[in-house]
Amino acid sequence: YKMLSSGINAEYGHDMTDFSADAVAVFVTLLRDKEMVDIEENLFREVNKMGVAFNIDWIQRDCHNWIERKIQAVSNEAEKMFVFNESYYVLQRLEKDEYMNMFVSEFGGSDSNTFISRYLKDFDNLETEMLYPLLQLTGTNYTVILDTLTQSVANNQGLTKNTMLVLQ
Repeated sequence: YKMLSSGINAEYGHDMTDFSADAVAVFVTLLRDKEMVDIEENLFREVNKMGVAFNIDWIQRDCHNWIERKIQAVSNEAEKMFVFNESYYVLQRLEKDEYMNMFVSEFGGSDSNTFISRYLKDFDNLETEMLYPLLQLTGTNYTVILDTLTQSVANNQGLTKNTMLVLQ
């Protein structure tokens, strides 16, 4: 534990007490066995974050491969939402765009209107940063964005910050 705490990447400011006991147990097992297992989805975020925080290159690489396999294997909306949310989390919190780039590459331009609409339901209160990957996903199919903008303008007196951002 002391070795892990002393090896922390100061940029992220974490120590092992910042993570759930289950995630720490998986992480320590990974370090011991030096092999990535098919970790549970609910532990992925923390294991990935520990790999970054503690600067463990092979865990970061294996997490990249894990999420890439998950993106390629998506077979329903729940799985798609999971990999999008994880990709967005990594983009926002760890400032790495590789997962989101994989996601957009896999699903951008496809019929993602239903998926995108779920995130745009509360458009005016949506995190501005979330708009960028959603706009990338629309590709050349702007219908869902135009419908959302029309509704936002109709429901508000004036333009919201998200509406202005999209119009730019």
